[in-house]
Amino acid sequence: SVRIVEDTIYVLDKKKDQIVKYDIKGNVAMKILRRGRGAGEYLSSDQFDVDERTGDISVLDIASRKVLIYTASGDFVDEFKIEGVPRDFALLDNGDYVFYSPDYNKYESYYGIWQTDSRGRFKKHIMEIPRDFKFTSGIYPKYFHHMGDSVYVKGREDSYLLYHISNDAYSTPYHLNVDIEVPKDASRAEGPILNDYQGQVCLIQHYLENKKLLYVQMDNLKDSITLIYNKESGESYEITKNSQVVADVPFAGYYITTTEDAFVGVVLPEFVFPVTNINPCG
Repeated sequence: SVRIVEDTIYVLDKKKDQIVKYDIKGNVAMKILRRGRGAGEYLSSDQFDVDERTGDISVLDIASRKVLIYTASGDFVDEFKIEGVPRDFALLDNGDYVFYSPDYNKYESYYGIWQTDSRGRFKKHIMEIPRDFKFTSGIYPKYFHHMGDSVYVKGREDSYLLYHISNDAYSTPYHLNVDIEVPKDASRAEGPILNDYQGQVCLIQHYLENKKLLYVQMDNLKDSITLIYNKESGESYEITKNSQVVADVPFAGYYITTTEDAFVGVVLPEFVFPVTNINPCG
């Protein structure tokens, strides 16, 4: 996960379980590495967010079911317990948090998207997931992203909606023009769905947005499609289909966050391509 705030870049290094703060030239300014079971320590740094007002850094520790808060210089400030099993979270401008779990769990109120106050106390549900919906597109590392004074996130797997969430309200400004009907035998499936399943369903795998462009990866169980939508002109551009992908090229580099005017990508250096005619950045 990467978060860019003005001229500062924050990176979640899962391999070392630390958050690294860089200046705009790539120089390390600070690191948070607090693994442990004591106060101010986490079992795992699953996700993080930055308070743009203060520079404080919030870290989500799913294993311990808590959020820890550190100053811009890395000093521990406070922590609080959370309910449910969220996969991701984000900090709103007023200090509230939003959490996301892509699947139903035993916690009655804590699935889908929900909002809490600054101490993790439940305030309201934003998006629910049907209790009998058991088909998911998997667990992805990042759902929420920031744009201006709001965060945005894809909807649930059986929905064509993309959400914008601000301090006290939310909207669904975009409806994907796709077939999103989920057959009952898919939504209630107890086991994995076969690769040759012919049902009509579209899964939003990845969604990023900035001031001008919207980037979406979708999968309808038969093909994977990447689209870019120009919000100013209203035009859509199809980038790739599954049939155009060679081996594991799409995993070599991907967009991970945005600024107001740019998409920010990551290329993984451990991937080596012995085939000389593959251009992973093409």
